[in-house]
Amino acid sequence: MTKKPKLLVKFGSPEHMETFHSKGHMFMNSLSYFRELEFDGFRSDKSEGLVYSRDADGESITINNVEYTVRNQIRLNEPDAKLKKIFSMYSVTQENMNSHDARLKDFGESAVVILNGNEFLKRIEAAAKEQDFSCEFGMVDYIEKKVHKGSMGQ
Repeated sequence: MTKKPKLLVKFGSPEHMETFHSKGHMFMNSLSYFRELEFDGFRSDKSEGLVYSRDADGESITINNVEYTVRNQIRLNEPDAKLKKIFSMYSVTQENMNSHDARLKDFGESAVVILNGNEFLKRIEAAAKEQDFSCEFGMVDYIEKKVHKGSMGQ
């Protein structure tokens, strides 16, 4: 993570934020949920779980000895998109601490602020390991879809 979080903030409904704060319950949805969600302007992401993308319009590709002409892009999605879950939080970093994204209010009317993000992530990792789960942490990397070529999330 190149940007170091100063604070982590989870937005949601008052009921969900109370359960998160008091009981530690973390509600997650799958990668495919966000990819298939009807466009709502901020939570839906048709590229969620995309692992590779490049413009290949007009190029040829051979699969099982059959040649096909590519229209638009080559896009490879995470094969386990229905199994992999996401718990999204807003990260306050040195770069964004003096600015405010007006869209944050669309994520819920309540918030839980995590003052020690590193400790929180260590605890999540330990709890996941205890339950024989794996987890990954990282900042969302927004890219220009028309010009990006290659692996995603690198």
